[in-house]
Amino acid sequence: MTLPPFAGRGQPIVIGSGFTGLLCAYLLAKVGAKPLVLEQGEKMAEREKTRAFLEARKQKVPESNYRNGEGGSFASLGGYIEQGTDLARNEFLLQTFREIGLSNYPEIEGFRFCSSADLSRACSVMKTFIESRGGSFRYGARILSVERFLGWPKAVTYLQDGSRKTAKA
Repeated sequence: MTLPPFAGRGQPIVIGSGFTGLLCAYLLAKVGAKPLVLEQGEKMAEREKTRAFLEARKQKVPESNYRNGEGGSFASLGGYIEQGTDLARNEFLLQTFREIGLSNYPEIEGFRFCSSADLSRACSVMKTFIESRGGSFRYGARILSVERFLGWPKAVTYLQDGSRKTAKA
């Protein structure tokens, strides 16, 4: 299964830099798009500092996503792909996973498991690839609204660093 070249006029906007958001942005970058990834949480270095600070004080700030590393909760907990549901889609995903360094993981009772360390590394690979192809990330972006035209997203309005911003798709 191959993807056609990107033929859109605007910049694709991906909301969230969890594993699925990164995978989406990675695939878009692979076909020539320059996706913008909006993430509510902090950059990884700041998340680690926030996590240490808050856990030492037994406090929580859910909007910082400090508990999850690169790739969100799916990556921090480890993940799996169920086999046999849609073979073509799974083969495409497995091929993509091999490209980002997820090739050696065990199959147990029809599920293939990835360790959280492997998933975090794969997320870093995807992020680096996205940026190398002109994609960008905005951290601390709190989504306010999504403007639609005929059902398709046209623009996303978000808060970042106290300023209201709009990204057009």
